[in-house]
Amino acid sequence: MKMIYTVAGMLILAASAADARVSYDPLRCEALKLQRESRLQQCMSNCEKKVLNRDGFDGAACDDTCRVRYDRAVSRLDRRPACRPPAADPHQCEARALKVESRHLICQASCERKGRRAEFDLEECHASCDSWCDAAIAEVLSGTICGDGRAGDGAAEDEQPPTE
Repeated sequence: MKMIYTVAGMLILAASAADARVSYDPLRCEALKLQRESRLQQCMSNCEKKVLNRDGFDGAACDDTCRVRYDRAVSRLDRRPACRPPAADPHQCEARALKVESRHLICQASCERKGRRAEFDLEECHASCDSWCDAAIAEVLSGTICGDGRAGDGAAEDEQPPTE
């Protein structure tokens, strides 16, 4: 019985690790690119050492080999999901913006409930909700997913199904 739990736990960990690798993560991608660049510099340093220690060693060819290896590694890295930003999707953009707007309405309702107390500043609460919503909407719209605008903005209206 213990073996089953161990195998199931390993499968769950493997699945969660796979999910973590699938999403776009620019910081992880940058770290991986810096590792590749570090390997390039190490390879070129090894080439310099070989030039000094071996007569007739072609340092330029060695450097070229290092650069080709680096270019291939970066090319493979750029194809990984972690290094590819999500494509623009007006419907997903609209969904995220609507989620922010619904949270704004919940915030406003919370202000109204709290506003029944005499010492509560209702105007300040509403202003806080408004500024939070404005910042959150701006963040959503500045994302890659909103590159084509929101679904209701007219930017993506040509993607709407025809009505009969």
